[in-house]
Amino acid sequence: MNDIKKLLELKIMKKRKNPNFLRQDGHKKKRLEQKWRAPKGLHSKMRLGLRGYRVKIDDGYRTPVVLRGMNRQGMLPVRVCNLDDLQKINPKSETAIIANTVGNKKRIAMIEEAKKKGISIMNIKVDKFMEKIKQEKDAKKAQQKQVKEEKIENKEVPKEELSQEEKKKQENKEKEKVMTKRM
Repeated sequence: MNDIKKLLELKIMKKRKNPNFLRQDGHKKKRLEQKWRAPKGLHSKMRLGLRGYRVKIDDGYRTPVVLRGMNRQGMLPVRVCNLDDLQKINPKSETAIIANTVGNKKRIAMIEEAKKKGISIMNIKVDKFMEKIKQEKDAKKAQQKQVKEEKIENKEVPKEELSQEEKKKQENKEKEKVMTKRM
């Protein structure tokens, strides 16, 4: 374990010292993205590795084999889609990343299970997520309550007797609807 901690510190130090690997002549043209592309020209000074030109990506800049894929805490991230996947995780050496295709109901169950087992979750801030879900549920309940109250109010209103003129108008409207449908 001490070995991994020392290697993690070494990795962080190397990361700080590493240059920004940028594309050859990327600064000369605005349309070129500021990311790595290998130099391919026959007379390319960067490809030849001459002094005074940008540095190429090399094996020497790579992280130690033991640490590849680990996060800053020295844990391996594991993608989790259901509770069975969560059961297989070792909390001492692995962290969970809950897949974004998982629905809220299962996600909540997975978070509770992870808390019980002591598994950390990388891609969710648990407290904020649970608070957000609680607020959404409360808002939904309040909306449903409003709808129920509106329905009750609509039922209680007694239907008034329509006068003969209003009845004739409604009948005429219905006849027009029927006529327009036929055409």
